[in-house]
Amino acid sequence: MSDDVFDDPAIIDVDVLYRKVPPAGDMVVYDDDGVTLLPTPAIFQWKKGEGVSVHLDSILRLRGRDPRTLYDADCASLSFPVGAARSCGDGVARTLAVDDVDPDRVAAHAEIRRSADNDNRVHWGLTRKAILKQCCWVVTPGKVGLLPG
Repeated sequence: MSDDVFDDPAIIDVDVLYRKVPPAGDMVVYDDDGVTLLPTPAIFQWKKGEGVSVHLDSILRLRGRDPRTLYDADCASLSFPVGAARSCGDGVARTLAVDDVDPDRVAAHAEIRRSADNDNRVHWGLTRKAILKQCCWVVTPGKVGLLPG
């Protein structure tokens, strides 16, 4: 694990990434049917100089961890393939999660990293759209009471 690696070729495109959806009203919206909950781009906020925190399914499986139990009880979660994050030229690399006390999350922690060539909001918007097209709920927002405000 290295904080200076942009994209780790050992992480294959078909591996799955998990992303926590915290209990905030702007993370989900209702579809046009008024029933189906959809994730919003707000789930994939990116701050300058940081990657987007995710967890690798392959590591969790090796450790015997059920991804439905990965995050706090008040959080929903999403899954999507590594390839979705890479589809617009971004990278995925394992990183240290020094703030976390859960050993499985520490071991499986990774980041989606933006390339230096694609370090702008327009590009990140394209990446978020690509991820959102391929993501699935692991723990649905309704199960944890996370509903649109």
